[in-house]
Formats: sequence, structure tokens, C-alpha cells
Amino acid sequence: MQETEGIVLRTYKLREQDKIAVVLTKKFGKIRGVFHHPRRQITTNGIYEEPFSEIRIQVYGREGQQLLTLKPIELIHSVFDKAIDPQILTFISYAAELLDSFIHEGEPSDVHYRLARALTFNLKHEIIEDLRVYIEIWILKLAGLLPNPQSCGKCRIALEKENWIAADGTPMCRNCGGQYGEYLGEKERAVWASILANSPADLPTIEAGMRKDLSLITQRLIRRALDKEPNSLRSFSVFELPGMAGSQG
Repeated sequence: MQETEGIVLRTYKLREQDKIAVVLTKKFGKIRGVFHHPRRQITTNGIYEEPFSEIRIQVYGREGQQLLTLKPIELIHSVFDKAIDPQILTFISYAAELLDSFIHEGEPSDVHYRLARALTFNLKHEIIEDLRVYIEIWILKLAGLLPNPQSCGKCRIALEKENWIAADGTPMCRNCGGQYGEYLGEKERAVWASILANSPADLPTIEAGMRKDLSLITQRLIRRALDKEPNSLRSFSVFELPGMAGSQG
């Protein structure tokens, strides 16, 4: 038995009361285990099993075991009161799906944990669209799939004011790109850099047009990496967020 802090990403019903949980932990990285009879935890009323709840858990199991046994012992932070907002709940589902899809099991990653934790503390309705673009860029960055718009992927010339992002994510200059792909001008590049330089709490407001332009790139690259569209992405169409529904690449 070992103890660690973790952020719940997803849960699936196993039996009448038991649930399989995917938890991003500080000590072990992403793990899968079983919460046995979670609803008996009267003091937290099952909140510890909700996505984006930060909990302290005891982990039981042997190395290489597919499903561990998880025993929650403390609720550190909950977003339960914020998740009553449908738009925030949709974002939580989307962020959890991206983290689950891009993080390998059993590989501790402090930066992924800090990203997830920062998002849990900054869930506000008025910035949820900006947070969506934020996690898309950062999840690609941490996976080594985010284009670096500092130089052309073909001729290697420095890109100082503008560039195009090709379908495969290659940044290109005006000459090499032939002006195909998504365009990043000075303003778009500044927003791109701002996302990478700031925490969610310090992120400047992103204009709707900028979000749409950046999402055309990030969502195409996410679909390319996963070989599918994230299931929870479609849910955003209910809110008619720019760049969310029907973007194709």
C-alpha cells in the first residue's frame, strides 16, 4: 500500500456501487483502479469520484497489475459546485479526455499534474472558452506535437511576423507555404506565445476570432494524433463556441 495525491479524470461504473477510475497521481502518473463502494463515504457524498476532484488516496496492488484498488482518504479540492454550470461541466469532460488520451500510464509527470491542478482552480464561466484553447495548446506542447512558429520547417528561415501552419503541423514561411494552411499573423503569434508563457490564472483574454483561428490548428492536430475526434468535443456545439463544432482539417 502506498499513498499519493491525485486528480480524478474519469470514472466508469463497474458494479452496482463500484467504479473504475482513471486518476492522474503525483507519485505514479496516470493509474487505473477501482473505488469499492464509493457511496459509503458519507462525509464527501461521493464527490471525491467526480472528474477534476483532487484527492488523497491509498493505492493497493502489485507491479504490472492492470487494475489497482484505490481507497480515498481525503478530499483536497472539489469543483462540484462549479460543475453545475453546463459549459464548465463540458470543459471538464473535454480536458479530462485530453489528459487521459495523451498521458501514458505509469509515467509520473509533474508538469501534467500541475497543468490539471491549475485548471481545477481556475474554472470560471467567463474564461472557459480561453481555457479550452489553453489546454489544447499545452497538451500538444507536452506531447511534442505543437508546431514551433519560430522558423520555417522547410527552408529554416526565421519567422518573425507571420507564418502558415500546414495540415501536418509544419510551420512555413510565405515562400515555402504558398499561403496555404492556417495563417498566423503578429496578433495570433502573440496569443500563441502568451498561452505558453502564462498560467491559467494569468492568461490575458483571447478574442473570439483568435480562438477560432488557433482552434482550427490545435483541433486538427489533436484529431491527427488520436486518429479521431475527442468524443466530448462535440458537446461544445450546444454552446456554439467559435471553432468548436464542425471544424475540419
